[in-house]
Amino acid sequence: MKWLIVFGLIVALFGAFVGYGYVVFTDLTKPLPKPEFKDNTYWGPGDGKDFVPDEKIYEFKLQVPQAEIDDLRQQLNRTLKLTEPLDGIAFEYGFNTYALEQFVDYWRDKYLTKWDERQELFNSFKQYKTEIQGLNIHFIHEKASEEAKARKHVYPLLLLHGWPGSVREFYDFIPMLTKDQNITDYAFEVVAPSLVGYGWSDAATRPGFNAAEMATVMRNLMLRLGHKKFFVQGGDWGSIIGSNLATLYPENVIGYHSNMCVLHSPLAIL
Repeated sequence: MKWLIVFGLIVALFGAFVGYGYVVFTDLTKPLPKPEFKDNTYWGPGDGKDFVPDEKIYEFKLQVPQAEIDDLRQQLNRTLKLTEPLDGIAFEYGFNTYALEQFVDYWRDKYLTKWDERQELFNSFKQYKTEIQGLNIHFIHEKASEEAKARKHVYPLLLLHGWPGSVREFYDFIPMLTKDQNITDYAFEVVAPSLVGYGWSDAATRPGFNAAEMATVMRNLMLRLGHKKFFVQGGDWGSIIGSNLATLYPENVIGYHSNMCVLHSPLAIL
C-alpha cells in the first residue's frame, strides 16, 4: 500500500511539473501584444503644430552637380592619415585601414570617372517623392508592363532594403517582376522606397522612430499610392520592418516574404 502512495505522489508531481511547464511554454511562445501608437505621428522638423500635409506625388530624378563631384574628388585626393591595423586583424576592431585605402582608390579612380553612367543607370527606373507624416519619402515605382497587364494578374509589391543597402540592390530583378514572364501567371507593380534616413528619404528629427514607426510610414506610402492590399518583401532591416508591417497591419498585407526571418516571441528573446 505504501508504494502505491509513493507512486501516486510521483505521478501527481510529474503531472504538476508537466502542467506548469506547459503554462510557461505557452506564455513564452504566445504573440506579443500589439503596441499602442498612432499611425499618423508627425516626424518632420519642429513640433508639427503648423504642419499642413502635402499629399502630392512629385517626380524625382538624380542630378548631382558637377561641382559636388569635383569637390568629392578633391577630398579623396587628400593624403589619408590612417592608423596601421593590428597584425593579423581584419575588421574585428573597426574598419581595416588597408581595405579603406583600396576603397578610396576605387571610389576616386574608377567609380567617379564613370559617374555619368552610374547616374543614368540610377535614373533608369521611374522615381518619385511624397510627404508621409512630415517626411519626404523617395521611392521607385515601376508598374507592370503592358504585355504583363494584358495576360496576367498584377499585384502590388513593397520591396524593403536593409543596411548597409539601398534601392540600388533591387535594380537587377525589378524587370523580372514587372515584365511578362512565361514562368508565372502573375506580375508585380513594384514600389521600392528608400527607408527613412536612407538615400533621398528624410530622416526623423527626434528619437523614438523605431521599426514599428518605419513600418507605419511604409504602409501609409502604399495607401497613398492607392494600394490597400499588397505583398511585402524585406531583407536585413527590411525584414524587421516587414515583419512589423505584417503584424501591425494584417488587413493590408496579402503576403510577406523575407530572406532574413526573425522571431520576436519572449522564448526567442531568452
